[in-house]
Formats: sequence, structure tokens, C-alpha cells
Amino acid sequence: LDEGAARALADLLEPVTLPGGALLFAEGDSADALYVVKTGAVGVSVRDASGRERRIARVGPPETVGEMALLSNAPRSAAATILRDATLLRLPRASFDALAARHPAAMLYFA
Repeated sequence: LDEGAARALADLLEPVTLPGGALLFAEGDSADALYVVKTGAVGVSVRDASGRERRIARVGPPETVGEMALLSNAPRSAAATILRDATLLRLPRASFDALAARHPAAMLYFA
């Protein structure tokens, strides 16, 4: 991101602290925000055909989680669970939309 977009993004991020084991979002939830992992770890999982949960990714600092549903405006395609106590930076949908309107390159950054 260019300096202006990076500053705008930093101003919009909201810190969130969650304990290990907490559900960040469930598969099928509406996409209300994306998250940047600042500390800790997040597990991303999907349910297979038999209904068993299968981990497909482990996300750590400084990666993002939840951006795909936000970009596609579709329900969450996976669940995200906090694996270790974590501090995340939350970017709500309204803030994401405002950032993208002012700094279109931000959409490419998250994609």
C-alpha cells in the first residue's frame, strides 16, 4: 500500500483480544469484517461431507483472515477459531468499503 492508504488503514483498524478456543466466526456467517493477526494464531477449518471439521490453514502474524468473504460479499466459506490467545486488528465492512472507495489499491492488497 502507498503511504496514504497505509495510514488510512491503520486509522480504521480496531484491536480485539480473544482467548484460545474462542470462535472468531463460523462457516456460513455473514462477512462483517476482516482481521489482521497481530499476536497468537488462528485456525481456519471447513466441514467435510460427513460433517467433520477439517483444518485447512493456520494463520499467524501478520497475515489476514476473513478477507475473501469480505471481498466476494458472500457468506464465510470457513470457520476461524483462535488457537492461542490472540490480538487481532479488526477492519469492519463499512470501514473496508470506505477505504476501498478512497484508495482502490487497497482492494488489491487484500486480494
